[in-house]
This record gives sequence, structure tokens and C-alpha cells, in this order.
Amino acid sequence: MADVTPVTLLTGVAGAGRTTLLNRLLRDPALARTAVLADRRAAASITHALVRPLAAVSTPFPNGCVCCAPRDDMTRVLRQLLPRARRGEIDRVVIQLGASAHPLSTLTALMRDPAVAAAYAPRAIVAMVDADADVDAGADAGAGPGLTLSDTTARQVAMADRVLVNRAGAAAQARLRGLNPLAPLIDIAAGAIDAAALIDGCGPLAAIPCAEAAGARLLTTTLAWMQPMDAADLSARLHDLAARLGGGLLRLRGLVWLRDARHPAEVHAAGHLVGRLHPLSADPGGCDRYSRLVLVTEAVAAPAVRAAIAAAGLPTDDGYGAGDGATAAAMDRISRSPAAATA
Repeated sequence: MADVTPVTLLTGVAGAGRTTLLNRLLRDPALARTAVLADRRAAASITHALVRPLAAVSTPFPNGCVCCAPRDDMTRVLRQLLPRARRGEIDRVVIQLGASAHPLSTLTALMRDPAVAAAYAPRAIVAMVDADADVDAGADAGAGPGLTLSDTTARQVAMADRVLVNRAGAAAQARLRGLNPLAPLIDIAAGAIDAAALIDGCGPLAAIPCAEAAGARLLTTTLAWMQPMDAADLSARLHDLAARLGGGLLRLRGLVWLRDARHPAEVHAAGHLVGRLHPLSADPGGCDRYSRLVLVTEAVAAPAVRAAIAAAGLPTDDGYGAGDGATAAAMDRISRSPAAATA
């Protein structure tokens, strides 16, 4: 991106190997101008010139809303890095989240502060999973107080653009794909990893089909349409959708074509917040003229997701009319788990 600095979130439970992976990736010269934000304990173990420590986030969520969880320390550090980013000394930012951190609070923090939202844009979420610890002993994702570690892992995987696995057998891989059918699974023990591609890539948005998959409480929905939209109109519709889904919207990401634009724009939303539309300076690999959105929702039944999309007036691959038969047929592609079908 030309005018904003991309931000990648690295998630994973304790012992998954996030710090070890970061040290491995940061030895690649391609990541020399990468700023790394991590809690103080992890930062002390990362060998890199642009590491910045963050205070642990222990403040309770205001009104029980994870979207509004304060990340003041992160925002302050990102503001401090702004002059260096504008001088071209920083190409990207990687934020290593705490083991139990919900990516939603960090995503919304990137959108809430005006200066940060104008200068930085979420680029990708990379989830690290130790198959033995996280998958084989894990349970289905749930919600509410007293969440288990496996609930945290399930959310991190469902929201990810890439999932890094260690010692994952066929059963573990099948379970991970059930949580996130779009993210590639990368075996970190298999050999060399392209550091820049892993950190900078924005996921398979340029080529995804209109396919949906449901887990027990976690639902992934994709939309696609051909007609370019007016930026203000699209932004208003996305704000309407986010308001309707509220805290049930874990993440929305997309590549969208705007009227008279030479290249697509990135868009992100989380919880009830929608980020700015950030035009890309070039087309991603495999890009066509379709706009595409991916929604990850939790504890929202598939019919409610369909209703919110229709009420917001978002187009589909057959045009604008959210109330027409073509849109209804497209929305009926949402697959249902027993929990989603009966909720």
C-alpha cells in the first residue's frame, strides 16, 4: 500500500512458538524494516532492532464489550513510530498478541484512533497452532465468561488469513479447516518459509469462491459482486452491517472495487467498527474485477447473518438488489451446522 503501513497480527497460545518463529523470520533481510510490538517478556527474547515492548492488557472490557477493550499502550507506540514510517524506515508492523488475547480488541484499536486509522491498516492475521496441545485436546468454540484455552484457539484460527501448524496429522488438519476453510495451512516444520509472503500477504481474497462454512457457533460467509461501488455508499452499507451484527462480527475483510479506481481497495471491520477504505497501489496476485468480502461471525445464526446482509443492502455476484431472488439464492449457499441451523 502506498500511503499506509500494513499491520500483521501474530496469534497463538503459550508454547505455540510465536517468539521462536518471529526470530526466525526476522533474520530474513526482507523484513529488516519491520517494527515488532510484543509484551515485555516476549520483546526481551526477540533479537531485532525495531522491537517495542507493550504493557500486558489486563483492563476489563468496558460494558463487557471486547470491541471496546482499551489498547492505549499499543496506540501510543504506533503513534511514536509514525515519523519513521513516513520516512520509509518502517515498511510494516507485526504485533505479537498475548497467548489469551482476542484479536478483535486489537483490530478495533487500529480503527478507533483517528491518527492510527489513517496511517496503519490491518493486513493479515497469522495464527500459530501446536496440534498436540491446541487441536487434539481442544473443544468446540463457545462464548461467555470462563472461556477455555481451546475457545481462544478456535477464534484465532477462524479469524486468521494463514494458519501455521506444527505436527498436525490428518484429523487435526481437518478440524482446522472446519474452523477456517479459506486460510492455507502451513507446516512450519516442513522447511523454509517465505517470510515476506507470510507477513505481507493479505490472504486468498483475490481468488476465493462464494463459499460458506459453519462450525459450532463460528460461521464464515463470503460475498462477491462485479459492479464497482461508490466509496461513500459502500462505507455506509458496511457500517450498517457492522451495527446489525455488533459484537457477533469477529472480523470482516475484503478487496473491493470502487468506481473509477485503477486498483482495488482493502477494507476491514471488527465488532461494531469499520475501518477506512485503503486503495492498493497495485493489484494483488490472481486479482479479478470482483469485489469480495469475508465475514467471520460468532453466536449469530445463519438466517440472522443473511438478514443483516440483506438489510444493509450489500450487493452479491448478481447485482445490488438485496431483496431480489438472485441475492436470496446466493445467501442460501450459507452452510449450516446443527447449532447454526437451530439457533
